[in-house]
Amino acid sequence: MLNSQNDIEKLLKEFYYFHDSCITEFSCKTGMKVDEKKEMRQNDVSSIKIIFKSQLCNTIEIHFEGIKKLNIHIYDKDKYFNNIDEAKMYISNNYIYWADNLEWDEDNLDNEITYIVCEKAQYIRY
Repeated sequence: MLNSQNDIEKLLKEFYYFHDSCITEFSCKTGMKVDEKKEMRQNDVSSIKIIFKSQLCNTIEIHFEGIKKLNIHIYDKDKYFNNIDEAKMYISNNYIYWADNLEWDEDNLDNEITYIVCEKAQYIRY
């Protein structure tokens, strides 16, 4: 579990700040469902799982839970090369922030940056 900025710094160093990595896969649960009576409920925690592969080290999978903001940018292969130069990750106001661009901040809603704001996160190294 990533409980502190020290935990996040350890992950960033271990994964070379996501340098020369890319998102290869992700899945999302919204927390919504329609029950057997066809009533809509929000009873689960929203979450997203992202698999990152790196040219420099092992693959990691990060589970983000309690999603507050999310933008996944799927790059146009004719315009961009879909790699991460360096990611940003930190804790502020009891939320965890992750973005695939160092220039991103909470006020930057650039649709060409993948970012996640959540309540909890943990990772698995392969």
